[in-house]
Amino acid sequence: MKLSQSDVGAVTALLTGRKVVGVYWPKLILDNGVELEVEGNSGGCSCGAGDYDLTVLHKFENVITGVRLEETGDQDRYSIFVYADGIPSTEIVRVEGDVGNGYYGWGYTLTVHLPSTPPE
Repeated sequence: MKLSQSDVGAVTALLTGRKVVGVYWPKLILDNGVELEVEGNSGGCSCGAGDYDLTVLHKFENVITGVRLEETGDQDRYSIFVYADGIPSTEIVRVEGDVGNGYYGWGYTLTVHLPSTPPE
């Protein structure tokens, strides 16, 4: 399954009730074995428009009770913030880039890898 910065509900549902127990660049590992691979958009233009790089990836070892997806700077930075009861929000993902004229895309893709179950 692939998600983007536009899939607020799906990203929120995926993270709520979970912990981020591992970071293996460019992946976040959740406590249920799900791996979230983060990839910045590749605009494919030599001018750099639409190119986004992953710049922040962090653990969050508390049970996530809230999620906030944020875009700032005229779509030049996208972040995922999480928080737990009594714990201020923590940025676990950030991609930064240049939207240019918007033709070459923007943001990020989260590829969700479900844990493999060994054969019985």
